[in-house]
Amino acid sequence: MNTILAVSLNWSVLIGVAGLVLGAAGLVYADQTRRQNRKLIRLRKQQLLTALDLLRNLVLDYTVIEEFFIPSLKLTSTSEVVTASLWQTHGQAATLYGVLVDEYLASVPIFTYDDLKGFCETRMVRSWWEENQWRKRIQPRPENRGLPVPDHFSPEGNSTSGFWDKKLEAARAARASGSLLRRAGTKA
Repeated sequence: MNTILAVSLNWSVLIGVAGLVLGAAGLVYADQTRRQNRKLIRLRKQQLLTALDLLRNLVLDYTVIEEFFIPSLKLTSTSEVVTASLWQTHGQAATLYGVLVDEYLASVPIFTYDDLKGFCETRMVRSWWEENQWRKRIQPRPENRGLPVPDHFSPEGNSTSGFWDKKLEAARAARASGSLLRRAGTKA
């Protein structure tokens, strides 16, 4: 009888110790997960605040837009102030693009060059400049580190400027016909 009691106590102690070890391991894992989640949330908040700050700088004053797109109403040529403002807007937009790429990459655990190739094939990434923004951010990631960097996936010289070229041509044609002046409420 004493042997059965001793064996029963040994099993009880062994099960109790194993339970304590597993419980402690679970607490350590939970604490590490909580810290990682806090760090990720803090990073995303910081990136979103940066994006919002950059976006605030992208909003142009109405008078700047009016001077640039309808120069015949106020100016005969684009002023230095308007040019500087547009270049600043361009720079801020480029930075915002990079911040949003970082935000996207922070939300995916793995992003390889094959994923980038898929983005280029679906025209989500259209130009070399956009592709380079992605490349310089995915190259240091663990899944891409040490791998040979493939050639560009998007066609050389392909850009989004074709869209704006068409818009500018339409604006020039409208300006030449005087329709912009009529729309603005002035006489040609």
